[in-house]
Amino acid sequence: MLQQQQAPLTEQLRQISSQRDAATGELAALRLENQRLAGNVADLPRLRGEVTGKSKELAQLKTASKESNEVPIKNLLAFSADQNKRQATNSAFARVEELKAKLHLTPDQEKRIRDILFSNIEPESDLDTAEITGTLSADERKNSWATLRAATEAGVAALLTPEQQGLYAKLKTDEKKKSSSSFAKNETSAMKRELHLSPEQVKATTRILSGLPPGRGGPGNAADTNAKEQLELRLQALKPVLTPAQLQTYRQNKLQDLEQAEMAFKLFRSVTP
Repeated sequence: MLQQQQAPLTEQLRQISSQRDAATGELAALRLENQRLAGNVADLPRLRGEVTGKSKELAQLKTASKESNEVPIKNLLAFSADQNKRQATNSAFARVEELKAKLHLTPDQEKRIRDILFSNIEPESDLDTAEITGTLSADERKNSWATLRAATEAGVAALLTPEQQGLYAKLKTDEKKKSSSSFAKNETSAMKRELHLSPEQVKATTRILSGLPPGRGGPGNAADTNAKEQLELRLQALKPVLTPAQLQTYRQNKLQDLEQAEMAFKLFRSVTP
C-alpha cells in the first residue's frame, strides 16, 4: 500500500528532478559563456540577466521538489499516527474490561487504570512515528517503549491489592505463553505452505518455535538491528527438524522479508522532511 501511495509522488519527483538537472546544465553553460565573453561589455548585461533568471528557475525547482515531497509524506504520517492512536484507544478499552473481569476491579481502580493506559497513547504513537522517520533507531525505540511499559505496569500494580497482584502476575504469564503459541502457529503455518512440511515436521516446528523467547529466535521486529542474528538463532533451533534445502529456502525467504522491510523504512525516511 505504501508503494501505491508513493507512486504518484515518485513520478512527480522524477519530473521535477529532470527539470532541475536541465536548468542546472543551462546555468553552467551560461556561466562558461559569461566568462568567455567577460571582455565584451555589451554582452555582460544580457548574460548576467540570463544567469540570474536561470538561478531563480533552479531555486524555484528546488523549492518545488521539497514542497512536493513534504505535503504527501506529512499527510501519510498523520494518517498513520491517527490509525495507531485509534488502535491503541480500542486496545486500552479492551484491556480495562479484561482486567475488570479477571481482577474484579473496583470502580475507582477501573477509572485510575484507564487513566494510566490512556496517558500512554500519545507517547506510544510518537515512538512509532519516530522510528518510521528515523528520529529514533529501532533499539532506541525499543528501550523507550520498554521504559514506558515498565512504568505502566508499576502504576497498575500499585493500584491492586495483594490478591489482585497475584492474579495479575498469572494473567501476564499466561499472555506471554499465548503470544509465543500464536507466533509459533502462525509461523509454522506459513512454513508448511512454503516448505511443504510433513505432519511430523509441523508438530516439531510448532513445539520448537513455542519455546523460543522474544528477540532470541522467537517473536521479533523486522526493524530490530539484530534481526538477522535472531533469524540465525531460529534456524539453529530448527536444524534438527528441517532438511538442508528447507533451511536454505526459509533463510532466503526471511532475509527477503527483512530486506523489504528495510527498504520500506529507507524509502519513508528518504522522503521525510
